[in-house]
Formats: sequence, structure tokens, C-alpha cells
Amino acid sequence: VNIGLEGMMLAGAFCGVLGSHFTGSPWLGVAFAVAGGGLVGAILAVFAIRLKADHVVTGVGINILASGATTWLMQVIWKRKGATDMVAGLGTWSVPGLRGIPVLGTILGTHSPLVYISLILIVLGWVLMFRTPLGLRIRMTGEHPEAADTVGINVRAVQYFCVTLSGCLAGLGGAYLSLAQLNWFSKDMSAGRGYMALAACIFGGWNPLGGLGASFLFSFTDAIQMRMQTAQIPLPVEIIQMIPYLLTILILAGAVMSEVDWSIHTAAVVSRYLAPHYVLAASFVLVGLHDPGGWRPGIQWVLTVGLPAFLMLLGVFALALRNGTISDWHVSERKER
Repeated sequence: VNIGLEGMMLAGAFCGVLGSHFTGSPWLGVAFAVAGGGLVGAILAVFAIRLKADHVVTGVGINILASGATTWLMQVIWKRKGATDMVAGLGTWSVPGLRGIPVLGTILGTHSPLVYISLILIVLGWVLMFRTPLGLRIRMTGEHPEAADTVGINVRAVQYFCVTLSGCLAGLGGAYLSLAQLNWFSKDMSAGRGYMALAACIFGGWNPLGGLGASFLFSFTDAIQMRMQTAQIPLPVEIIQMIPYLLTILILAGAVMSEVDWSIHTAAVVSRYLAPHYVLAASFVLVGLHDPGGWRPGIQWVLTVGLPAFLMLLGVFALALRNGTISDWHVSERKER
């Protein structure tokens, strides 16, 4: 699982602005972004493939490194902490034939060129994965690397190629943020979109077209939270902004939970992990509702303290499931009986 997509996208966004700043060409900035994302992908590949480091830990490290390095370089080059100066952006393309079609023309008629390039890349990615010998080798390497090795496939070369390519594509996504959506780079501007991309891949069944459909779902929830902020709904803005990220958490948690044999683990899960978490969450709610400051401050306290703590505990629980901790405890307990 490529947790490092967030760092690759952030590096691509920064390198895109860097290239446009020094060359004056946004398209050279895009090339810088692709190269920067590919370089970060290659670093991840070296640690995870050659050095056999845990890919989740390595991905998190890549994300932290990208966040710190881009912030530091921004201060060194532009002497600013929050955002860089404006650079030459890509602008928009208007497709004449498509623009005149009712409804569809409004949606797809005028966009950044990277939007159309991305749609083409999705189709090409599907053809590569499911209609070419290279795609068969990639899928075989991902699902059964030992079997791929026995038939003469260079497993390590395929792995390096795929991880580096994922970095290049994530860098292209970062270029959209900094050169198409905006014309500058700001600190941590990817804002969790790398994790959303990973969730879209999982939700889409590791299929480029399925991932496109999942991306539409995430875009829809993001658009909803933007609309809700302007609709004067009587909810704290933090709740509304959480909608896309909550969907991401649910999908990633669902991917972990789907691998668990609940007929074996239910008793262990409820007694050892879930029950204490729900008791803790309930205590947060009760304390928040009885806040002397009133109903609204109490609810905000629950959302800013209780909910993150509960999600953190839920993440620990999911990790325990993934690493077999619960399974080992359950088996040892049965042996004692």
C-alpha cells in the first residue's frame, strides 16, 4: 500500500512551482513536478523494496519528509513561510465541440489541460493493465510475486517501475494543485488528497476506471462541504469540512475490516478493544454535553477532542487486526482454557 502518495503529491506541487519560477514556463514546471514526484517514488522504492523496510512506516516517513523539506525550501528560496510568490500558471482549455453540448459542455467544456491529460491517462492506464503483456506482469507481480519469479519475470524491476511511476503520476496531481488550481505553492497544500487517492484506489477495486468513479464520489463530497459552508447551515464549519475525510477513513477502515474473519475474532474484538473505546467515546460525549459553557461549546469540545481520540483508538484497533495482535491473543487465550 503506497501511503507515500501524499508526500509525492506535495513534492510534485512544490517542484512544479519551482520549475515555473525559474524557467517562466508552466509546462516545464509540470515536467519538474513529474520528475520530483518520481524521485520521491524512487526513494520510497529503495527503502521498501531493496532495504525491505515496512512500506507503511516508510510511506509515513516520506510524507513527513516532504512536508518539512518543502516548507524549508520555500523559506530558503522565497524567504516566506506560508506561501510562495505567484508563478506562471497553465490556464484553461476550452474544447469547442464539447463546450456546445448542453449539461455535458458545462461540466467538461472548459478546464485545465491537466484535467484532459488525466482522463486520457486513466484510459491508457486501463489498457496497460488489462490489455498488454506488461500489465499482466504487473498484476502477477502484485498478486503473486513468487509465482511471477518462477516464470522468469524480473519482480524487483517491475516493482521499481510501478512505485516510481506512481510517484510521477502523483507529482502530476500535485502540479494541478499548484499550477492549475492556484498559481503558487502553500504549506501542505495537498491537504490529505494523497490519502484520498489511496482510498479511491481501494474503493475502485485497484482498477483505473473504478478509481475514476471513486474519485467522482470524493469530489462530490468535497463539493458538498463547500456548498454547505455557504448555505449558512447551523453546524460548526469543522464538521462540514470533515465530510470528505470521514469518507476516506470509512473506506480505509472498511478495507482493513474486510480482511478479518469475524466468526473467529468477534469475542476478542468486543471484549478487549471495542467495548473500552465505546465507553471512552460515551464519556467524551457526556462530559461535552455537560460543559458549563453551554451546549455549543460542549459539542465543539466533543468534536475537537473526543472524536479525534476515538478515531485514533479505532486506528490502533485496525492496526492490531492487521498485524495479527488480536488473533495471537485470542489463540493464546483459547489454549489456556
